[in-house]
Amino acid sequence: ECSICLCEYIVGSDLVYSSNPQCDHVFHAECIEQWIMKQRDGPLCPCCRRDFV
Repeated sequence: ECSICLCEYIVGSDLVYSSNPQCDHVFHAECIEQWIMKQRDGPLCPCCRRDFV
């Protein structure tokens, strides 16, 4: 499930994986895009606070 919206992933969902090998979290594309746009400190993972991109 997406840790941002808490909805299950379904087949065909647009998912985004971190390009940082130290972060293995996955989110719905729309959820993580909105999250990153609100961040002042750069694109950090909402779960582990590591660089997401």
